[in-house]
Amino acid sequence: LTLNRPRQRNSLNRELLENLRSELEEASKSPNHIRAVVIQAEGPVFSSGHDLKELMNVDEEGQMEIFEICSDVMQLLPCIPQPTICAVKGLATAAGCQLVAACDLVVGNPMSLYSTPGATSIGLFCHTPAVPLARSIGVKRALDMLYTGRTVTAQEALSYGLISRIAGNPQVEAAKIARQISAQSSCAIQPGKKVFYQQTETSGLGESYNIATKAMIENMQTMDVKRGVEAFLQKKEIPTWKHE
Repeated sequence: LTLNRPRQRNSLNRELLENLRSELEEASKSPNHIRAVVIQAEGPVFSSGHDLKELMNVDEEGQMEIFEICSDVMQLLPCIPQPTICAVKGLATAAGCQLVAACDLVVGNPMSLYSTPGATSIGLFCHTPAVPLARSIGVKRALDMLYTGRTVTAQEALSYGLISRIAGNPQVEAAKIARQISAQSSCAIQPGKKVFYQQTETSGLGESYNIATKAMIENMQTMDVKRGVEAFLQKKEIPTWKHE
């Protein structure tokens, strides 16, 4: 999926957000055919965040609708069965940084930059970008970015856990990761994603282990696991996964 508003610095207007939501919803209906989703952007800026001109030219109800669509997109990213991979060139700011933080994996180029400068640049705190940002990098680092609006470099973002890798061509690297994921058993990857988020969002360590243990047992009943373990024990090559 490509953000294609380079002249507007790929700002997330209502139309773009609706298209993203629609594409993610469609992908979620085809887990056997679509095994990974890559989000990238045209132009030198990944995304400058919400389209402020659009937001200021609608009433409060219209603003609410746009933010609700945006929230739908951000919640779909960790919830659809397929791993989501973000390829970032250039600047990802405000809701653009939110999009980055909401994806499962992120590849940034060495010159990529990340910020949530709403409070310091226009007097609008980045409340919604803070939701996935805090979950990605923790409270102290998130608040540092939110309070000061400072720009985080690719190396800092990597050390924070905001991005997963740095690559000279993040789109090529993201496509490579997508192919690697797609080659694995969907019986492992897709429940693995779902359970990962379930057990990290729960409040208790014991409940996390209960969720994870149940998932391990369910995964072990699949034919892919049975064939995979058999090949491993017999020192044979990894079998071709049947996704069943």
